Amino acid sequence: MSTGGGRGHGGGRAGVDGWAEGRKVLRGADPRMAALVDADPELDPEAWMDRVPSDLWGALVLMVTGQ
Repeated sequence: MSTGGGRGHGGGRAGVDGWAEGRKVLRGADPRMAALVDADPELDPEAWMDRVPSDLWGALVLMVTGQ
């Protein structure tokens, strides 16, 4: 969902929570999912991307080890 730049909760546009609707659907779909969403109400499924290496060597190592 992110359009790049300024990563925060929910993606590219500052102050806009692009994942709010998804969390709402998950909460309504299943009580166990509701408990997980409630445990981290600002869950951002793209947050792991902030830790991906941006240099070529780091990206190569990540790709090779990921295989």
